[in-house]
Amino acid sequence: MKKIASLLCAALIAAAAVIPASAASTDKWIAGNGYLIDGKNSPVTVKETDKGIQVSHGGYYTDGKNWGGVAYSDKVDLDGFSVEITIDKLPDTDDDTWFSVDFLQKPQLFQVGNFADNKGIVNLIRWRNADEFQTFGPSEWKGAGTDPKNDAFNLKVGDTLKVSVAKKDGKYALTINGVESNTKYDLTGIADDGKAYLVISCSMKDSPADGFQYTITKMNGKPVVEAKKADTSAPATGDAGIALAALCVASLAGAVIVSKKLRRA
Repeated sequence: MKKIASLLCAALIAAAAVIPASAASTDKWIAGNGYLIDGKNSPVTVKETDKGIQVSHGGYYTDGKNWGGVAYSDKVDLDGFSVEITIDKLPDTDDDTWFSVDFLQKPQLFQVGNFADNKGIVNLIRWRNADEFQTFGPSEWKGAGTDPKNDAFNLKVGDTLKVSVAKKDGKYALTINGVESNTKYDLTGIADDGKAYLVISCSMKDSPADGFQYTITKMNGKPVVEAKKADTSAPATGDAGIALAALCVASLAGAVIVSKKLRRA
């Protein structure tokens, strides 16, 4: 009986270890407080899917305090960093449009009027009537590199946007969809440790509240959300582990009692 109970406990523990696991949760992503649309706040929705971290919002940039998008809660190492984003939905308007993947001192969208308050590298990927990207920074709102029209920036639903940054000759260069920025940025005194916050946003005049939807799929070539799979490498923990331990103890105790009764008989 003891052997049977022991085998039962082992099986229960192994089963409990098959728990879906995710490499990153929505807790790691700070949602912007939402743009104002017709004078009313339009919130940002962030959720985890099997493909990655999906962000939904709409609206138009005005000052950087009210913004749609997300920031990663931990600073990232700039040299060699990359992020991939799948475009799920774009609003159907043409006026003043951009998608922005930035590296800043704070996990907050840049402010045109006070760029020095959140220094770093900003890029505006303009895909409607522009097909270009512009870079700004590192301590003032100054366009320091505009690339010519290029089909690489003609974003559409279903496309994957890839942005990477690398250090070259002491300065940082952005590459967007395989095209490197004309300008290299000196981040001395801004990111002396080589780290900054990743901030992702987009803006378009007359955009409805649900105009934008995009999924962050990879960082540094790795999925931001792991495929949910069985993990039998470790025993159960937390409340489930405690419950299983109690069940095992009870099973073993029962086996001992039954064994003693059989012996007396």
